[in-house]
Amino acid sequence: GSPTMVAPEKAIPDLVWPKPPDHPRIRYLGSFSRAEDLLTAKSWWSKAWELVFGKEPSYLERPYGVVTDGKDGIYVVDTGWLALHLINRAEGKYQRIIYAGSDKLAWPIGVAVDAQGRIYLTDADLKRVFVYSPNGKMQGTIGGENLFQRPTGIAYSPRADLLYVADT
Repeated sequence: GSPTMVAPEKAIPDLVWPKPPDHPRIRYLGSFSRAEDLLTAKSWWSKAWELVFGKEPSYLERPYGVVTDGKDGIYVVDTGWLALHLINRAEGKYQRIIYAGSDKLAWPIGVAVDAQGRIYLTDADLKRVFVYSPNGKMQGTIGGENLFQRPTGIAYSPRADLLYVADT
């Protein structure tokens, strides 16, 4: 038979911003398209859940907003799934949020995390910012018809302890 060709591993380019001599603030580490690309081993509970209820799709369809908590948490808003993906690399946990209380997310688009680990998710169609605990439990809302018309962008400033919301 003929020899099998194996593609060489691609080296990750050392991409940083800003370029030297300035101190880099952003460094490209790699890319992912599924939660499994980032997770290590699954917990016993996760394996049992999948066996009974089937595996929940964890790939990203149309990732839009992304933020990290500065530790092990990665939060990705997916406008294709109309969901928020919560990924914790250290704990090997993955969760997909598609509800805000009893409301199904309609157009989630922006995400931020504060110093206490609370997660803030903007939904442009529901005209609110939804607040979740660090483990993804709904805690409350900010806004509504009278405050926002179309909340999209969101950022948290730890220095000022302020949450900024762009209302497009």
